[in-house]
Order: sequence, then structure tokens, then C-alpha cells
Amino acid sequence: GLVLPWELAQEQIVVVVFNDLYGADNYLSILKQELSGYRFTIETTSSLGKTMFRLEKLGIPLAIIVGKQEIEQSEVTLKSRVFKDQFSCKLSDLKREVHGYKKRHNKELLNRSSEHNSNFVVKTRDWQELVKLISSGKVVLAPWRDEIENETRFKEQKYNFSIRCIKERLPLNTNFRCVFSGQVADCLVYFGRSY
Repeated sequence: GLVLPWELAQEQIVVVVFNDLYGADNYLSILKQELSGYRFTIETTSSLGKTMFRLEKLGIPLAIIVGKQEIEQSEVTLKSRVFKDQFSCKLSDLKREVHGYKKRHNKELLNRSSEHNSNFVVKTRDWQELVKLISSGKVVLAPWRDEIENETRFKEQKYNFSIRCIKERLPLNTNFRCVFSGQVADCLVYFGRSY
């Protein structure tokens, strides 16, 4: 399913309430006050498993589960989209716990992204190595001569990869050579598979 950064999620929190609960109005009123700074909705369910599966597919960062036991003990159970754990806290501590979770959620996604980027994007100045790296599923950063003639010759070869975007322009006195033509390079580009 989808995993979204906290700020991009249309709904940051979904409160899942079992639909056979009675007398939960005061509890839910307090809960709404604690979550007033976030985008959240409240859903009732008779099947927690199906609801949680659907919320995971939607990428909802945090689910708060409310059942009879939570109401009796003035607690909430929090289920993370990013982490495997599920934990409980007092209803009065919910605002602090959600704030802490938001920070951990975003930090974890940034760490995952950085790790993925460092394993997925590689650099080379050698054409043969570039072709091998692309065929192994990598994205390759390499020097390129950004001119029509060079691009036309590259396209004529009909490789199963292409330039995805220019990362940066190089200074005029660079010693980088275009990985494809051997001419003086004027930029660094990302090569990746074409789909």
C-alpha cells in the first residue's frame, strides 16, 4: 500500500471506533479536542482487520483504535503505518504522543528515502559500465554534452533507457567528458530505464 509523508496525507489520522459502542460521546468529544490540530476522520467498523487493511492501502499515517476497553480505561490504541508496533497511551497524553509520532514518522521516511537513494543511484563516467548498471535496475548519474546533435545520435541507438533529468550544469572549464560522445560535458544527468 501507499506510504505518505505526514504533511502530504489527505487524512493524517483515522479514528476507528467499533460500531457497537454506547456511551462514548464524552470520550470522543475529548479525543476530538486532542486531535484538533490534525486532519482526521472518525470511522465506525465491525471488522477491524478489513478496516486496517484499507487504511494501509490508502497510506493513512496513523490509526487510533477505540474499543470498549479503551473507553473504560480512558486510553487509545495507536497503530502506525510506517512502524510495525501498536501501542496504547492515556487519552490525556494523546496530543503529546501524536506529536512525537509525527516526528518519528517523517524521520523514518526521510531515512528510508536516503537509504534507497544511496543504494539506487550510482555514478560513472564509463559508457559500458553505465549500460550494465542500467540493466541491473540502477539509475546512473553521468556527465553529458547537452546539445541536439548528441541527443539525436543517442536516440538513434534506441536504447531501453534515456535521460530522466539534468541534475546540474557544469562550469565551462570542467574536465568531465560526455559518457556517450566523449566531448566536453556541460552537465550531469540521470539515466534510467524507459517504461
